[in-house]
Amino acid sequence: RLVLLLLRTALSLDILIILIFLVLSFFIGQTNLKSPQDIQVYAVNANFTLRWNYTGDGTNVTFSAQYQW
Repeated sequence: RLVLLLLRTALSLDILIILIFLVLSFFIGQTNLKSPQDIQVYAVNANFTLRWNYTGDGTNVTFSAQYQW
């Protein structure tokens, strides 16, 4: 069961990262947002935290992602 949980978590992290890129790709067509660099995913139980470096000029930028289990 632990192996399945770890595998499911690893797949979930991959899906979450793909969702981030899809969301950013959608908004890149509307504005000139730079892609995030050094994406890190922290997972504790069912809590996923994404961190990345953003070197864009805009200081009033909001990034969001949605994940459904």
